[in-house]
Amino acid sequence: MKFSQTVFLCAFLGGSVWGASPDFRPEFDKTAYKGTIWTQVNPWWLPGKQRIDDSGGPNYAFKEHRPYEEWGSAFADLCKDGTVNLQIELHVPAPGYANGMKIMMKQAKEKKVDAKFAIFLVYYGKKDVEADIRKTIVQFEMLKEELKNDPAIFRIDGHPVISVYSGGYFTPEEWGKVIPAVEEKCGRFIWLLNTCRGPGPDSDKAECARWVRSLLPYFDGVTQYGNYSATSQQAHYEILAPILHDEYPRKIFEVSIQNAYSNHFHMGGVATRLSEKWRKSVESALAADADSFVMTNFFDHYENSLILPCYEREDFLIRYAMAALADWRKVRFIPEKTPELVLTNYTTILLGSQQLDFEVIGFPVDSPNKKVTVMLDVCDTSGKVLHTFPDAEMDLSKLSVRVFSLPSEQFFSERGIVPRLRYKWGGREYELPYNPMTLVSPSIRPNWMFWARSTRNTLKCNVVNPKWTINGVGPGGTLLWPKDGSVVLTAGVKALWGPEPRGRNGSGFFRILRNGLEWYRLAKYEGMYFTRAYNLPSPAGALNYYHLEYENPNGYKYVTLPVWVTGGRRSGTVKIPVRCGKEIREFEIEAARVPFFYYPCDRDEGALLVDRSGYMHNGRLNGDGYGGGHLGYTGYHYYHNGGAAPIDRSPFRTDPDGRGMLRFDGKSYIMIMGGTAFPGASAYEIGIRPAAIGEKMGIFGTANNQVNLWIEPDGRLVLTRGSETEGEGGARSVRTFTAKVTSESKLEKDKWYRIAAVYDLTNIKLYIDGKFEGECKAPPSAGHASINHLTVGSLCGWLFKPNTFFKGDLREIRIYGRNLSESEFLR
Repeated sequence: MKFSQTVFLCAFLGGSVWGASPDFRPEFDKTAYKGTIWTQVNPWWLPGKQRIDDSGGPNYAFKEHRPYEEWGSAFADLCKDGTVNLQIELHVPAPGYANGMKIMMKQAKEKKVDAKFAIFLVYYGKKDVEADIRKTIVQFEMLKEELKNDPAIFRIDGHPVISVYSGGYFTPEEWGKVIPAVEEKCGRFIWLLNTCRGPGPDSDKAECARWVRSLLPYFDGVTQYGNYSATSQQAHYEILAPILHDEYPRKIFEVSIQNAYSNHFHMGGVATRLSEKWRKSVESALAADADSFVMTNFFDHYENSLILPCYEREDFLIRYAMAALADWRKVRFIPEKTPELVLTNYTTILLGSQQLDFEVIGFPVDSPNKKVTVMLDVCDTSGKVLHTFPDAEMDLSKLSVRVFSLPSEQFFSERGIVPRLRYKWGGREYELPYNPMTLVSPSIRPNWMFWARSTRNTLKCNVVNPKWTINGVGPGGTLLWPKDGSVVLTAGVKALWGPEPRGRNGSGFFRILRNGLEWYRLAKYEGMYFTRAYNLPSPAGALNYYHLEYENPNGYKYVTLPVWVTGGRRSGTVKIPVRCGKEIREFEIEAARVPFFYYPCDRDEGALLVDRSGYMHNGRLNGDGYGGGHLGYTGYHYYHNGGAAPIDRSPFRTDPDGRGMLRFDGKSYIMIMGGTAFPGASAYEIGIRPAAIGEKMGIFGTANNQVNLWIEPDGRLVLTRGSETEGEGGARSVRTFTAKVTSESKLEKDKWYRIAAVYDLTNIKLYIDGKFEGECKAPPSAGHASINHLTVGSLCGWLFKPNTFFKGDLREIRIYGRNLSESEFLR
């Protein structure tokens, strides 16, 4: 069903059905643009991203792209199922990215990729209209020859296309000056306005429509770059469709298909529900009856998790879009001759707060037999079947989706859950390899994304023995780390050769994955069929897991089940309260499964705050949001590591007794990103020595109110926990509260104190030197799972605004994903 374009809706949004709409742009024929599909591309995120400790999230390309051809190779993969054109992000204040665009165009040509190129233009910084005009001209002059003559540039009536990200940077009247001035020097362009950078559809629909109408007379059409929830996206298109169809029918109406945005360094973004967001976004985009589609940024490592054909989701997103859009594109989707089934599951779930969800997506099949019966097993990490869903029949005459769900608390004792797909088709039963594991975390989700594995992309191997071992310990088992680190690995998977139409066999290299990240690799002709010795790093207090994976040059993979490795420091079980829907339940789980981060501050670590728990969840001195405070690297298993520039003056000091500490001067702080402030049961400990009393000084700070701790001018400590500022997808809190505890005791300057703040899902509690200082009721909130970075030595405003700084010394910091008792506090 197409969006309504009634007189009523136009009147509500302030439009006119009968009057002519103002327009200051020359006429053009948009026919050539209709039916095109696009994605944005960041030129600074190379698709050949290395797989060990590279920036952004842990995801990377589906296969390895060789240097000097990586853009062309990635674009070729992207366009296998149909042409996807490319909007290249260029920054007016930093014109050098134009050289990156030239490289992309050259490599695409060498790889015979038929995609066309456009510019995705970004303005930012302090506005100066005349200077910005000059800078824009400089940017386009760098591409003068390409814009004028290169056939790879998309042109409408001979004019290149520009999508403008920051449409609100100038006022409408200023745009009326900027665009003609640029065109006078550089020639005419087709300018598209990004409507996601104005008033949102959720806040004020009339204001959103007014903003679009105020700018459209100065542009040649609209586009989108952003990420709304499915509901907000639908609302946005309901606003845009009448304006574009009825008032400006000759202008370009481009809408976006949006993936699940997940920002790795502060855990903000749209709620991830496996592929539901993507599928609903395709439906909304089709319903808008638009001229063209843009799939939000398939080349963004930071904020969209690199969703070109990639390691986590393979080519599923592009395959699904091309199949769903086939009729709109007026082309035939080329199906496989055997069932193409995709199984999805989360990388991580939060125990109790989330369901264990799985999807099976079926693509149209080129066979008279259109019916397939799918059988889904839920296994532990040894491969033992814990649950089998009832058989489900799917119709492969079209795109088909089946969703399977279980309460996660049913599997509270499991470290991870591994789904496995079986299916019946044509009188035979087939069994796929195991999907990658869903980590079941009792405390926090370190990664929001999901796995997708397809029958189409499975590497064919000769599995002589699936039970690989580390020192004789097989999948699902736990190895106690040997003190010398020496281990022997055995594996029994051989490579297969012979004719295979899609290159799903042959030799390549094997990798050892540690907590989901590459730890070691070796090119092996025969596959993973060996006995080899290694020296494993100490897990310290963490619980590590290892996989083996074999990959051929085309990116097809075979992965084993995990073997777990522990240092034995946290044995036994503990009880932890967990939010399950509207109730709080207590579960007894392995102590080693509870994440914690420990910063002793006993040595000079420069600009870093190094976590010695074993998880490497590090912080950075004076780090900020996008400029490096996140340290760039995150992982699937609480890993948060990266580099920082050397500093001239370290905050590290020692007491006369030789004990280390960090000395803060009332201007410094530590930023710890990447999923730090626990949403539920938790404990925050720190040793402090105030250098002065008499002003408010922050100790722990969060932008989303998970924990805030400070010293009042009179020396009392104040601990608060409040309703979230923003939940998943920007959702506002369903209830507003602030829980507050003020200590009875007063701190004095130049004295050391051990401070502990504890939350048990019912109360926040405050302790000074082990002495209970008070408590206050504080309900749990699902929104606290988002925006969970933490500052040490300050409070934190929205979003990355440290303030109210501490003056004095800090050491022995521990952040624990469980409500510790007084007897468990650091001394």
